[in-house]
This record gives sequence, C-alpha cells and structure tokens, in this order.
Amino acid sequence: MHIIASVLSLIGLSAAVYLSRLYYAIHDGTSSFQSLCNLGSAMNCDAVTSSKYAELVSGIPLSSIVVGWFAALFLISLFSAIQDWRKEACAAGLVLTGFACLHGLYLIWVMFAVLKTGCLFCLTIDAVNFLLFGYFFWKAPKPLFKGLNFKRLQNFGIVSLCLVFVSLLLLRPIKQNEEKFSSDDLTQIVNRTVAQTPVNLVIPAGTAVMGNPNAPVTLVEFSDFQCPYCRRGAVLLNTLLSRYPNDVKVVFLNFPLDQACHRQIERPMHPFACALARGGACAEKVGKFKPYYEAVFEKQAELAPDSALKSLVTAGLSESEAKTCLDSEDAKKLVSSHIELGIQSGVQSTPTFFANGYRIEGLLPMEAWDLLIARLKK
Repeated sequence: MHIIASVLSLIGLSAAVYLSRLYYAIHDGTSSFQSLCNLGSAMNCDAVTSSKYAELVSGIPLSSIVVGWFAALFLISLFSAIQDWRKEACAAGLVLTGFACLHGLYLIWVMFAVLKTGCLFCLTIDAVNFLLFGYFFWKAPKPLFKGLNFKRLQNFGIVSLCLVFVSLLLLRPIKQNEEKFSSDDLTQIVNRTVAQTPVNLVIPAGTAVMGNPNAPVTLVEFSDFQCPYCRRGAVLLNTLLSRYPNDVKVVFLNFPLDQACHRQIERPMHPFACALARGGACAEKVGKFKPYYEAVFEKQAELAPDSALKSLVTAGLSESEAKTCLDSEDAKKLVSSHIELGIQSGVQSTPTFFANGYRIEGLLPMEAWDLLIARLKK
C-alpha cells in the first residue's frame, strides 16, 4: 500500500509543479490564453491561479509550497513501509495531510462560492490529500500517539520544512529573482503614476470593452496585434480581469505600427497590423472580440497576410462576412479614430496604458498593478 501512497504523492507533486509554472507564466505575461485544464466557465485554472487566493504572498504561489509538501509526503510514505518507523511516519503524514485537507476544504469553498469557477489541478491536489489522509489513518498502528519517538517526528518536520524551502527557490524563475522589486520600489512606481495629470480619453463608439462595465477602474490599452510586448500586455490584462472581476474593465484601442494606416509611421514595421486591427473592429461588431483577440495573440509568431481573415473565421464569422467587414469603411474609420486618439494623447509606443486616465508606458510588475488598482478603487 505504501507504493500507492508514494504514487499519489507524486501525482500531487506533479499537479503542484504545473500550477506553479502556470502562475509564473501568467504573471510575467508568457502564458497561453487558455491552459490545458481550462474546460469552460465551470473549470478555469487560469482564473483560479491568477486570483489572490492562489498566493502565499504577492508574487509567490501557494502551489510552490505544495510541491515541497508532497515531496515530504512521498518520503514519509516510503518510511511508513518500515516497521520500526511506521508509527512516526504515519503520525507525521496525518498531521501534514490533516492540515492540507482542512485548507483544501477552505479553497474548494473559495473556488465555487467566491470565484465561481473550479481548477481541475487544484481539485486533484485536494483529492490526493484526502486519499493520503485515509492511507495514513488506516496504516497507523493503534494507539497512534502512545510511545511516539518525538526525535523522529522532529526530523520529519525539519526535512519537510527544508523541502518546502527548496521548492520555493527552485520553482521561482531566475528572471523573477533578478527583477524583484522592493515594496518601496513598487510604491514609487505607483506614486509616480498617480502624480501625473490624468488624460481624458473620449472612447469612440464600437470600441471593445471587457470586464464589468461599471467597474471603478478603467484600463485603456493602446495596442498593436503584431507587437510582442502587446501579447504580454494582453495576457496581463486577462490576469487583471480574473483577479478583479468587479473592479476592473479593459478598453482595447488599436494603435498599429503599420504605415498602411498610421500616418506617423514612415518605414515598414508591422505589415499585418492594420488588417489585424480592422479584424478586431469586425469581431467587436458581432460580439466576438475576445475570441478573435486571443486567437491573434496566441498565433502571433505565425502571423501572415491572411491572419486577420483566418482569426475572424476562428472567432465564428463566415469567410464572406469576414472579407466584407475587413474591407468596409466602418472598420477603417474605427481603427483610424483609435490611432488619432492615441496620437492626440501622446502615445508613442505599444503597449501604452491609461489607468483611470493615468499614463503607463510598457509593462508593470503584477505587484505594482495590485497597488495601483487598490489606490484607484478608493
């Protein structure tokens, strides 16, 4: 039976490693828009993993602790097969899995009562903890707490803490360690942002808006579908919408760096950007902007002259509808109005954001967005 317990521990460890990597990918903008365990609105790992409930502290996922936790349970399950160590191993296993089961019940409540969606990998971890608790309870010699060797229990505790610490270090990307911002740095970023005079942006009719329309914080993004940093910006905005479903809305404005439609671009830069921007206008017109937006950014490395057309078809338009709209004056006028608004607002690069009118050029760390949104909500 200890082999089954060991395998269960490795399953839990694998799920936790996946969630840790997903967390860091979402937070640095390098993830896909749909992770492999997104199964619709009822099961959305991205929404759960990007929420504050998935963090130990800002920037460190709970799942990275869980990796070390399951590594410890793997070793404990092996020791439970040794007659002389069985009592202490089972006692240590019951303490670890008992705590994990209680915390798992709380997180299950958070997922379905607060976030209104589940996470398949999180539920897998919870199920493994419940099964391992049952294993250690069944395997433990009775009475369990009589005649325990507390020195051995202490050793199990020390090893468990060491494994948790090691997992925190190993799973955190080196880049994130190098770019770590102090709390003072983050406060200064936010203070500089809100010290500006906010810009009053008059958003043209027909512009794509995502999130709660009555949200107290409006994030306006000037973006180029062919800009690599704009893809990261798009993933970041998806994360913010998941973290703050009631507090944030996103307004997407096209600012293609393509001389075919942008009067200030004097040399070839992003040759597909104007067509892709018109495609976004077409997708919004029929209520398909989000699937179009994700389809384009997901395939950004493979963009071609017909990518706007293909992405519109992927989003649900017929080929004839897509061709007609891409060539329409309405789509061209909307993109032009976005570009002119950007020029008037002093936009010079993409992505450029305006948070309740305060300009932000480029990408901020997630911790800075958290502080900024908390400031703007007041």
